[in-house]
Amino acid sequence: MSNDTDSTSVFDTIRTNTSEWTEVVLSNIGIKFDTCAPESISKVFSKGVLHFVEETIRSEVVNLFWFRSEEDEEKKECFQHAVLDVFDIDCHHIDDISISEIMKIKEIGKSNWIDNFVAISDRCQRFARERICRELSTSLNTFVWQLLYMHRRVKGKTSQALSEGMFQQLFVTFARTFGLNIVSSPSVEKYSMTINGNTFVSIPDAIICHPTETGDDKICAVIQVKGCRQDEDSGHTRNLANMPRGSNAQHIGSNLKGQHSGQFLCTLPYSVFRKNGMFGFLVQGTKVTLTAFKADDGYYDNLCSGHLHQKEAFVTYSDQYNILRKEDRKLLVQTFLDIGKLMEFLCEK
Repeated sequence: MSNDTDSTSVFDTIRTNTSEWTEVVLSNIGIKFDTCAPESISKVFSKGVLHFVEETIRSEVVNLFWFRSEEDEEKKECFQHAVLDVFDIDCHHIDDISISEIMKIKEIGKSNWIDNFVAISDRCQRFARERICRELSTSLNTFVWQLLYMHRRVKGKTSQALSEGMFQQLFVTFARTFGLNIVSSPSVEKYSMTINGNTFVSIPDAIICHPTETGDDKICAVIQVKGCRQDEDSGHTRNLANMPRGSNAQHIGSNLKGQHSGQFLCTLPYSVFRKNGMFGFLVQGTKVTLTAFKADDGYYDNLCSGHLHQKEAFVTYSDQYNILRKEDRKLLVQTFLDIGKLMEFLCEK
């Protein structure tokens, strides 16, 4: 953009509701994509943290994850046991779950698995493991019952389609198992930003946040959910012809990239990381992608004043992880626990 007149004309052509944005909009407002291939969820998280946190506390934050306490290790062991061995579903789609698996996971609400897990632990581990497992048991059971409800709709006498709201609730209950504070629609408020007199609005499907005494939520991540059909297993099924050169994450469509970036922009002033950026999750059916929105210093303020050519922001996407796949859940455990630990640390500052 060479002048304010050009900037104003660009903003006048952009839809005011970010739910109508596509990837094409982003090139006009200085948002680019990390052109590297999608990385593991742990790498996207760790690189995001290093970019987001203020330099004055960066060493403290790095130490949180570099020097893990015995409590951290016990927590990881308990959660991995719960979501891998107790909830041992391993399939690609909800309707792949067998009756025998259904009968087994129904037992999660009982305490037998906790007693058995504690019994095989060292004496010094037993008290901590029992406490941790009993704390996560209720939320894990809520996740299981949401999955069972969706399974009954698909496999019942009259098969019914699963709504995006159901997949949203499934992800939310899974994330809450790890102690994350999530506000989910319809309780999520409308967020807005003004650029050169043009107001743009966004309503995320959910946010991971920490409520404050002042009423302003400290947001760690924005969440967008889309339903997913069984035939959408491969990124090759999508029409990628109109996607700008250099785009990565072909499992994320152009519309989803545009909408999600709009959510980042409108919620950025409420970020727990200030205006440096924030994390996000794109949920497509039972598949989860961690995202990171990294803004140059001053990007948001420059954007609001229409100075598009001076600063940029970058969006990074992780690989996809299916919460019904055992190996994928194993890789999700540490990052979800780390998000909770990071939020607890930052909100105590």
